[in-house]
Amino acid sequence: MLDEGACTFSECTDDQIPDQDNCHPQDGYKRTKLFRAWETSCPPIQANLTDKFFYVWEHHGNWHWGSKAVLKCLPGYQIPPAWQDFDQSTTNETFPDFNFDENSQTLTCMFDDRLGGIWPQTIVACEPLVCKKRPPKVPDQAFYEVIYSPNTTTHRQYETKWTYYCPKNTSLPDLIKDEFTFGYSVEAGIIQEVNATCELDG
Repeated sequence: MLDEGACTFSECTDDQIPDQDNCHPQDGYKRTKLFRAWETSCPPIQANLTDKFFYVWEHHGNWHWGSKAVLKCLPGYQIPPAWQDFDQSTTNETFPDFNFDENSQTLTCMFDDRLGGIWPQTIVACEPLVCKKRPPKVPDQAFYEVIYSPNTTTHRQYETKWTYYCPKNTSLPDLIKDEFTFGYSVEAGIIQEVNATCELDG
């Protein structure tokens, strides 16, 4: 094996000496660089059910250079609509290919000279779907409690849970009872507590 620098030497001419003129003798051999090839793969992608809310839809076991991984949002979650208008040219970060109809994002396994197989794209967190209707208005003298809400600003996302309460010996008005299908508790024929949940159908 030759040093890498010697690979750049040309063959000697008739009036050159190899050791003195940094050239190769004309001995019928071809000196060139030899490249080593190896199989590259990207690390496995684990489902994220508590932070970014996605799972791996297409999993091939080994992620070789050039293969693609499709990540789908959990039921009740979506790719944030704001990404539909995102301009990739405004940042040096690389992002997946989005499919907003399927609520999925596709990553491509790429090769890095230093790191080998990598996922260069930044995975985007899925967000809860938004219910089409607002929760019913709180009746006079009644009060409510938000049992759970993914977004504490709007309280309209999937899985948001509300409970309405009425003072003792009073009942929620028919307007509230009839607007949605609620779970409720009855005491002495009076509806005093109603539970509302934002579900998959919005």
